[in-house]
Amino acid sequence: MQDFEKETFDWIMISGVFNNRMDNNLAFFRRNIAYLWDRCTRGLSFNLMSSWVDFEDPKLWYVRPEDVFVILKSLTPFVAIRNDYLVKDIRVPYEFAVYAYRNPRWSPS
Repeated sequence: MQDFEKETFDWIMISGVFNNRMDNNLAFFRRNIAYLWDRCTRGLSFNLMSSWVDFEDPKLWYVRPEDVFVILKSLTPFVAIRNDYLVKDIRVPYEFAVYAYRNPRWSPS
């Protein structure tokens, strides 16, 4: 990630980066989300494997969406989590998407 140390982006969207199991997934996740958050001016979006499933592949990292919400709330008050879509034709969503914004998406006028 050192290639981007001096870069900033309006939006950062990543997919699948946090899915593979490693020695310390949570530390990797926290470190990289903070790094990416520092480089976006409007928002950040990513997906994760949900622990709210009926099957887990031992090679993949699953995390509780509510734990991710707490981590993101330490960066911004504007966080949305979506767990309402299916990637495959199955009964239970096995992933969720997270959206973190610098500012509210809308405000009362």
